[in-house]
Amino acid sequence: MGGEIKPGPAAAKMVDEAVEIGVVRTANDIVRNGKNPRDTFEKLLDLYNRQPNLNVRTSTSIEQQAYSTPAPLAFLSQHMAGVTPKSTVYEPTAGNGMLVIGVPKKNATVNELNPDRAAALKAMGYDVTTNDAADFAPAEKVDAVI
Repeated sequence: MGGEIKPGPAAAKMVDEAVEIGVVRTANDIVRNGKNPRDTFEKLLDLYNRQPNLNVRTSTSIEQQAYSTPAPLAFLSQHMAGVTPKSTVYEPTAGNGMLVIGVPKKNATVNELNPDRAAALKAMGYDVTTNDAADFAPAEKVDAVI
């Protein structure tokens, strides 16, 4: 970013978002290459314990109630919902995609209201809608909503 990042919402939030996207991509690799659920969870927990705190809040993130889901909790959510690599999943408030880690992009329907996060999801290869999740549901039936 060309210099020191001092505490403050704009630049610090940009760094948080970039780190989170990196964590999502790494978590995705861990889930895809996991030997079994316990091994995968432990690797995700290790990733979480090594990442910096992602806690910068801006007026936009507060207004949009944007909260980052830790990778181990995202994985447990999928496991508890019965998600498999063949499942179709709808994520109504996708953020940077943590709750769809390991789900093949063709099987994930993601919706994100924030334009920056929606653009990041598109750059990762997702087909993204940008609707208010309170008023939108995908046309196709899915196996799980996370």
